[in-house]
Amino acid sequence: MDISNSGHVVLGMLFVGSRSGYEIRKSAELSLRHFWSISPPQIYTELGKLEEAGLVEGSDDHQGNRRRRLFTVTPAGREALHRWVLDEGDSDFEMRDLLQVKLFFADVLEPDEVPVLLEQIRARSRRILRKFELEVSPAARKTVERHGAAFPPRVADLHVELHQYLLSWCDRVEQEYRHGSD
Repeated sequence: MDISNSGHVVLGMLFVGSRSGYEIRKSAELSLRHFWSISPPQIYTELGKLEEAGLVEGSDDHQGNRRRRLFTVTPAGREALHRWVLDEGDSDFEMRDLLQVKLFFADVLEPDEVPVLLEQIRARSRRILRKFELEVSPAARKTVERHGAAFPPRVADLHVELHQYLLSWCDRVEQEYRHGSD
């Protein structure tokens, strides 16, 4: 079976401890969305494909009046995830950031407007750092405690360091810009 990147992401989220489509969605919103997007329809479609291929096993679970399906990764699923993680196939780096696109075209701005845009980038990074401090990093550390998954907190640290760098980069660019436009 040919598994899409989204299918591998769903498989990986199950591997690190999510059990249902809802848990995958909630966990992905907290962690993966900072560098990969996956929609609820994709999650449920991929779960069906993975189950059909024997890479996950599903079982019905009832909590009160709510019905849900819980999934576990099979040995074949673990092997498929293992192969995908090591695969050297096409993996271009893509970071979609509308504020960076706007900064790319900042030459259209008046000199006193450029610092406003740089402050928008800094403000966003400060918001993200706060979210990581309060929600994302603690949740990532829990994956170590609950499921032994050691890399979610490391990737969270990568994003913390990235936004710390963006803050200092914006300060430097603004300072260089102010001295260059005088």
